[in-house]
Order: sequence, then C-alpha cells, then structure tokens
Amino acid sequence: MISPVERHATPSTRSQPKDGPPRRVNPFCEALPDGKEGNSVPYSSAFSQMYTIRFLGSVEVKGDRGVELINETIRQIMAARAIHNVFRMSESHMVITSERVRLLDMISHAIKADFDLRDISFWASHQENKRLFAFITRAKFSKVRGHHKYTCYVFESDISSENICKSLSDATGVAFNLMLERKTSESHDVSMGRP
Repeated sequence: MISPVERHATPSTRSQPKDGPPRRVNPFCEALPDGKEGNSVPYSSAFSQMYTIRFLGSVEVKGDRGVELINETIRQIMAARAIHNVFRMSESHMVITSERVRLLDMISHAIKADFDLRDISFWASHQENKRLFAFITRAKFSKVRGHHKYTCYVFESDISSENICKSLSDATGVAFNLMLERKTSESHDVSMGRP
C-alpha cells in the first residue's frame, strides 16, 4: 500500500526500513533537498524569494484589481471549503522572481503552477487574517469572450502574508527597472546607429 504522500515522492526520498513496511514521509516536516532552510532560491534572477504556502482555491472573477474583490473571493473560498468539509491542504514552495511566480512541489520540486509576473494584475493580504493572501491573474485576450479572463488564487502562509505581498511588489519594481534599463539601452543603441 502506498500512502498519498509517498505516491508523489521520488524514489530517493522514500526510505525503506530493513524490517517492516516502507517509512511514511511527512512532506510538512522535511527540509529542502540541499538540507537548507529559509528563503534562498536556486534561480538566476535579479530578484528571487521563496515561501512555504498552502493553496486554498481559485475562482474566476469579474475584475482585475481591488482589495474588496480579493477579500470577497477569500471569503467565498473559505466558506466553500467549510461547507464541503475540505480542511486538508498540501504545502508548496512559492518562488517569486523578477520574471514569474512558480508553485513548486515540496518534495519533487515539480512545477505545480507557473504565472508570468506581467499577468499578475493585483495582490493583497486579507484585512483581518494576515496569514491569508491572494493574487489576480489576467489570461490572454479571448476573441470568443471578447475580454480578458481574470482568476483569483487564494493562499495561506505561516508567516505574515504582507511579507509575501511585499516580495511581489519588490519583484515587480525590479522587473520594471530592468525593462527601463533595457529600453534606455536600446534607444541609446539606435541613436548611436547600432542595430
């Protein structure tokens, strides 16, 4: 019998005792594969930060920004989880870089979700519960629908979600500055007659 936790584990993370059944691995207590704890991220980016989060749910929303919209979406998702008795959550690493936001499996480091930073239109922590936060993404324009599709993703963290929102703001600032530098360099090259 394989437990749900072991099903996703890589063969190297499963340890088999000499006598008895395989040892169950609790992903919520495991350190990072390199044995380090903390927020260091092995990505080459101008900005990178990693947090442990739990995905609570997502829902399509009508707008692309607003604290009230985020708070209402968090309320709806929390109510739906309570009504349907959904209390179990799996932890993931949220990696925020100056290019994207990725959700990684804690054990295998497989990418669960990948969002281009340019597609994240708004983020905020919940006004009353600072462990909850959400961000709204913008899907590409759909000719069939005639407008963009917006989805709000809701998460929980053990630390203050305001820190995560600040990291999103910092990553966006770094990305914006890099874009300005690139544009300035391109316009300088054009004025100098370089292709």
